[in-house]
Amino acid sequence: MNDGIRTLILEWSLLWLLWMGILDRQLRGIHLTRTQALAVVSLYLLGSFTDWKLSFPPVAITVSGTILPLLTAAWIWTGLSGYKRGCSLAAAVFTVFALFAARKLLFWDPVLLLIDETLLLPLYLLALLFLLTRDWREQLFIVLIGLPLADALYMLSCLPQLKECVIGGGYAQDLLWTALPLWMAAAAVWAVLYRGIVSLRAVILPWGRWRTKTNAHR
Repeated sequence: MNDGIRTLILEWSLLWLLWMGILDRQLRGIHLTRTQALAVVSLYLLGSFTDWKLSFPPVAITVSGTILPLLTAAWIWTGLSGYKRGCSLAAAVFTVFALFAARKLLFWDPVLLLIDETLLLPLYLLALLFLLTRDWREQLFIVLIGLPLADALYMLSCLPQLKECVIGGGYAQDLLWTALPLWMAAAAVWAVLYRGIVSLRAVILPWGRWRTKTNAHR
């Protein structure tokens, strides 16, 4: 599959899911309305179709792969509390360099590519997200900052070997739009498991207290 095709398929799929209201619970978790989410995804889809770029020869920066994710991340960041802003920014910087190092390592040693890189790197990012924070908005902020900036670092590091350096190209967009559905699915599963654990504790703890009190009166 050519770079960028997966992005278009996933963007259309996400747009349909948002339109049908299937992701309303996830949207509430990141404090977005369905209208806002539809508008944002439509902008990404338009940018992917038109392939708009800002050119600074020999470097080109794509709108849908770099500019829009960074603007969306900035919008989410302004909605965080003061303490969370600093923590999420530090986590995002760590994630940028962790992803950059992972791409370099996979380039130097392709034997590590047990699965396709466009799936391996998003799974690696997913593991980082749940290690760094459980807040959905912070996680989305880290995704939207981490992947585009890591791609920018990687492409600039390869600049001497490239005729044209495209930051946020089709490959980078495929990484981003593979990571986002995986993150949404993992966040939904985590929420269900967390509610199940809380409900189980609510059942088990009173029973344990009753048993303790009964034994104490013997």
